[in-house]
Amino acid sequence: MKVYLRTQGTRHDLVEAVAGSGDDNVLRLVQKSNSLADFLSTEDGGNLLSAYKRACNIVQIEEKRDNKKYGLRQVDEKKFKQKEETQLWESLVQLKESNPGTSDMSRFDEMLGDLANLRAPVDYFFERVTVNTDEADIRENRLRLLSEIETCLNKVANFSCIDG
Repeated sequence: MKVYLRTQGTRHDLVEAVAGSGDDNVLRLVQKSNSLADFLSTEDGGNLLSAYKRACNIVQIEEKRDNKKYGLRQVDEKKFKQKEETQLWESLVQLKESNPGTSDMSRFDEMLGDLANLRAPVDYFFERVTVNTDEADIRENRLRLLSEIETCLNKVANFSCIDG
């Protein structure tokens, strides 16, 4: 199926990103790949992909350094020190709640629209919050928050497969 989609001109990385959704409808996978390509061609989509990769890189580096998995523990809202942390967390929770995990194409397009709304809180977080603060528990909580970006976006498509 992936080979077929690639021969039809669908970007290989976008095929990979949507193929893991468990949807085996070729037409819907093509539609999802095309919708994802359209989303990523927007300013919001391109910037969100960059922020996703940045968040994943930070978490990966710190997990290796600390020998911990930050995505395995819950974010503690009580440890937020800055409004940008709260805004990002609320946006991620809202995104999680709005994603039913269905293969319905109309919901996929809607989820991509919801992802566009995540761009501003992610940008504000990176502009104004220092992840690697001297306070260990605050730092760990911020790393957990960053790992939630990966978790949320990967429920829509596997963004780690996307080039760019």
